[in-house]
Amino acid sequence: MEAKRKGEKISNPPREQTVYNLNIKANKILLDKTKNIFVQKRAGIAEITSEKEYQKLKENASNQIDFPFEEDNLILDFENHFTEFENLSKESIEKTIVFKKIETIEDKTFIALFILMQSFRNHRNLDDFISKFIQEGKSKLDLFIELKNSLTNADKLASSLIPIVFCKWKIYSTKKPIFPLTDHSVLNKNGNIFFPISPDLLIEIKIRKKTEEICSYSNKISKWKYFRFKNRSILYSTREIIFGDDEILKDWKRDKRLPTT
Repeated sequence: MEAKRKGEKISNPPREQTVYNLNIKANKILLDKTKNIFVQKRAGIAEITSEKEYQKLKENASNQIDFPFEEDNLILDFENHFTEFENLSKESIEKTIVFKKIETIEDKTFIALFILMQSFRNHRNLDDFISKFIQEGKSKLDLFIELKNSLTNADKLASSLIPIVFCKWKIYSTKKPIFPLTDHSVLNKNGNIFFPISPDLLIEIKIRKKTEEICSYSNKISKWKYFRFKNRSILYSTREIIFGDDEILKDWKRDKRLPTT
């Protein structure tokens, strides 16, 4: 974070960075690489198990099908699509982190897209979506096809993004890093969203307060606002909470509201 703001070269790729990880299940603080955190194995995998599903996939594929096999079934790995959509927001997110400001409505829109993708990819939300589709007699493949169609259709994508973009956004910037990241990063309660974009920047979005203003800013956060962020982070997290040092995580671990197993 600081290296980017100073224009310095980052020695290790983001997925190779080492962070402190408050593992909820073990109730321990561990050191780990970011590539091993917030991983749900096979979340983006859909097995093509029938001729009907194969034909459906062919009809919705934008180019020639060349998917790997697993035993007797074809495999559709949607993780690449998740990554492609998220990469669209990379430049806007980096600019916001460096300058601590959302400079254009385009940047705001790309950040909104990233938040939308993070909400969908959250393991609990994704599991809920899959369960809902199965209850309706559909499959995981149907879910991924519908998601891709929604994200590549301009009208459908706009209908999802407009409510997030044209509402009240505020960035809280602090002198010291105080915003850990959880496995449920989009902390939404009744249309009020907290989204930590970096350890010292927190975005608050108020969906019900409509405005064309890009964003407002504060160089501090009240104790009450931070309490709400902390409380929501702890209550929503089910697996991991990460941060660059372990002092804040030790404090959060001592919190009596932290669930234990």
